[in-house]
Order: sequence, then C-alpha cells, then structure tokens
Amino acid sequence: PDHLHALIQIPERYKLTHVIGSWKGYLARNLNIRWHRGFFDHRIRRCESLNEKWNYIVMNPVRACFVTQPKDWPHRWAPEGTDDRPRSS
Repeated sequence: PDHLHALIQIPERYKLTHVIGSWKGYLARNLNIRWHRGFFDHRIRRCESLNEKWNYIVMNPVRACFVTQPKDWPHRWAPEGTDDRPRSS
C-alpha cells in the first residue's frame, strides 16, 4: 500500500487542511512515516455520495488484486460495529 483512504467527520469550525496536516505530522514524528505533500479531499453532501465513497474505499484493495474480499485486507480499520461490506445507494 502506498496511499491512504479515509472517511472522517470533523466539526465545521476546524479547517480540514489543519486537521490532516496535524495528523500527518503526528504520524511522521511517531511512526517515521514519510508523506507526500498535500492531499485530495472531497466533501460529502448526500447519503448516496457517502455510500459511493465507502464502496470505493472498501473495494480498492480488491480492485488492485491484493485480496479477493474486502474483509481480508489487513491494513484497514473501522469503528467497532461498522460493516465493511459494500453498501447499496
């Protein structure tokens, strides 16, 4: 894996660039991760879009032929109780 996908929710009072920058800085210092500069973001405004993005993220290692099922991807995390199967819109 050479990149990261994440669905996160932050309060509107925080700037996404600051949150991501702080998080990447923390991981760089503590886990010696070297990041590319910048990131690509997409603000989700509708439930259908959330499902679309969730499916893209969950299926990404399957499309790349790293695993045959999303649940087999070892480099994933989801809050307890979250279903990592693709969702219908």
